[in-house]
Amino acid sequence: MNGEQVAAVVAGWRGHAPEAAVQEHLAGVLAAAGGRVRREVRVAGGRVDLVVDRVGVEVKVAGTVAEVARQVIRYCADPGLDAVVVATTRAAHLGLPRAAHGKPVIVVHLAGVV
Repeated sequence: MNGEQVAAVVAGWRGHAPEAAVQEHLAGVLAAAGGRVRREVRVAGGRVDLVVDRVGVEVKVAGTVAEVARQVIRYCADPGLDAVVVATTRAAHLGLPRAAHGKPVIVVHLAGVV
């Protein structure tokens, strides 16, 4: 799966759940959609919540735009990732950069999650 395909699957989430439950659900639906899903994967600059094939998925329910941007930029430096999808409940995160280190950053607003 590429970044756009992962984002399309992630965008289908609607519901109310804590961050860990959202991660669990997304891992299941991404695997059902044919992605090879790994959880809590060490990448450049930290540990991304999910990796689907070569796409990092970071679930966010908190954090400033600056904090999340720094995290995503570090993740994009990893040669094993081709893109990063940020699945967030915060509308402010829509202001994240759209690319870093030549890789797309795709932000999906999970409006139904609290």
